[in-house]
Amino acid sequence: MNILLTDGEQKHSLAALRSLRKNGHNVFVVSNYKYAICFFSKYIHKKIITPKTLTQKQLFEQTKKIILKNNIDVFIPISYKSCLMASEFKKELKEITQVRVADKDKMKIAANKSLSLSHAEKVGIPVPKKYKNANMVDNFPVVAKGIEDSGNVVYINSTEDLKNIDDDTYVIQEFIEGVGYGFYG
Repeated sequence: MNILLTDGEQKHSLAALRSLRKNGHNVFVVSNYKYAICFFSKYIHKKIITPKTLTQKQLFEQTKKIILKNNIDVFIPISYKSCLMASEFKKELKEITQVRVADKDKMKIAANKSLSLSHAEKVGIPVPKKYKNANMVDNFPVVAKGIEDSGNVVYINSTEDLKNIDDDTYVIQEFIEGVGYGFYG
């Protein structure tokens, strides 16, 4: 089976590449970095270097050409940008290959911490207290998380630290002691 993975520069792509190849698949990997980590793996069937794209539509058109040219059976997007594109053009992609990706509306909820927290509350999942803006913080420490950026977490211990937080790009929550878990992709 011919499988196309995106984002060859990502460690997550490398893990997928190794697993898929060990299971007998031909794995094609795309990246716009000529030194992408996957390109140096013994498991890669074919590396595809692409130009950086500006829009979701351009990324889709580029991906479609690669799928058709290489007889790709399954398309697996890895990064948020690739998953968002696949979600946006899911119908068109399914006409030429197999693709498993959430619907666009669900993807946008999952990728946006503010929307995810609101959805969790709506369905009865407990979430840490959320502050609507930095001026409402009444107890420290708190945690500021980038609304759409994975790994963008700031621990805040004072009012002075809060001055660097933009309410439009961060969600501010009470700090909960314990192990943190995240989602990528």
